[in-house]
Amino acid sequence: MHFTLSSADSQSGTRRGWVVWVSILLVVLLAALGGALALISYNNRQIEVQPAPAVERAASPVTAARSSLADDTLAAKVTAAMDGATADTGFGQLHAVVSDATTGARLWGKDDSVVAMPASSLKILTAAAALLGIDDDHRVETKVLRYGESKDVVIQGAGDPTLSANGDGFFHDAASVADLAAKVRAAMPDGVGKVYVDTSLFPETFHSTWEKQGLADGYVADVEPAMIDAGRIDPKEENSPRSATPAEDIASVLAAQLGTEAGGNVADGVALPAVEPTVVASVQSAPLHTRLRDMMLYSDNVLAESIARELAVARNLPPTFAGAATAVRDTLAEHGFGLDGAILADSSGLSTDNRVTPKHLSEVLTAAAGPGSGQEASESGGDSGETEEKKAAVTDALRPLLDCLPVAGVSGTLADRFGNSSGAGLVRAKTGTLNKASALAGYVVTKSGQVLSFVMLSNEASLLPARAAADKAASALADI
Repeated sequence: MHFTLSSADSQSGTRRGWVVWVSILLVVLLAALGGALALISYNNRQIEVQPAPAVERAASPVTAARSSLADDTLAAKVTAAMDGATADTGFGQLHAVVSDATTGARLWGKDDSVVAMPASSLKILTAAAALLGIDDDHRVETKVLRYGESKDVVIQGAGDPTLSANGDGFFHDAASVADLAAKVRAAMPDGVGKVYVDTSLFPETFHSTWEKQGLADGYVADVEPAMIDAGRIDPKEENSPRSATPAEDIASVLAAQLGTEAGGNVADGVALPAVEPTVVASVQSAPLHTRLRDMMLYSDNVLAESIARELAVARNLPPTFAGAATAVRDTLAEHGFGLDGAILADSSGLSTDNRVTPKHLSEVLTAAAGPGSGQEASESGGDSGETEEKKAAVTDALRPLLDCLPVAGVSGTLADRFGNSSGAGLVRAKTGTLNKASALAGYVVTKSGQVLSFVMLSNEASLLPARAAADKAASALADI
């Protein structure tokens, strides 16, 4: 399939195609070469793109970015920038924090230890927990089973919503139903009876706080263990309306490709022969790190919930909303990220019941962008040295999170934001949008070479004014 990065703006739903693809390649290339800023042409303007801190396991992304500015001088500059920017009433009720990724020091904050609705910035915690709790090359397998001598087959999903119908779907490097069909034909040359689907792995599919209107608006669908394009009816459109029957759809598509008919959902009461099934065919998803990048770039809620359940299964917890949220919370706690006072109702941030503090998100972002396993982690001795080594190991595991974040003015949910502002190309952040809640959380490499993490959670705010205020504030940080 082709890989086309989308604008992911909830209002437009359009793709940026090869322009964004070239832009991202440039960022990755520069990061690999340790290059400085580069100019790219985008939407008829030039944008300087700051490469992400290197993601190599032993590399320190901020070593080259250390500044001669004293800590108090940096704090003063950040305070001046944020005090000015956050005077904007468009923020509504603002909960925010800015930290130095080099030292982890808090430089400025506003109600940053008070819980607020995070919207999709919650996906930062889900992605971090997945990176810490699952091998980054882990793949999810979708199987086709046969019971005894029956010619009927059953699709058994394990939590991969990224399958495409024919290899040309929405997600990067996804498995395809067409490939599955080819394998079934090879294994059953005498033909196939009916095609069923078994969704029993996931006992819960739609959270009680979610709005069913989300299907028509294209930002959510029932979370089934096997889905095509996360339920998108049109895989070419990021915000395409979602199907109300995503699991049954995959059975229908496979049946059509095999020249037979679908038989329904086993979970609806279809009786199966009381024999051990054999695996007729199977396909595997893209590795975890690829799916996490898609999840963060497009802020895909279904993929976020699926990955959280993947973590729950790895921890022997039930693949439910509560089980997945517990898996995220426990995994983070085991690696030093306590979520005291937080409420995780789901793992995508779509629930209006979610509550976290800016500090919760900042600690993860600062760790990901911190020094890592460089000289700083090995200079200390004794127990202190062991602690620093553990922190460095966590940073190394979290480093890929940085590359998952959209680039301001270039990719994902930030493609149509920041305009000609100074933050374009320098800011990388996760967005969040709910009714009266807006979020922007990520990091910026400033023009003076600082690496700053930031979290801005706006509650009781109108969407567009809150977005504009956050973009202005992040750009003010970029100017330091």
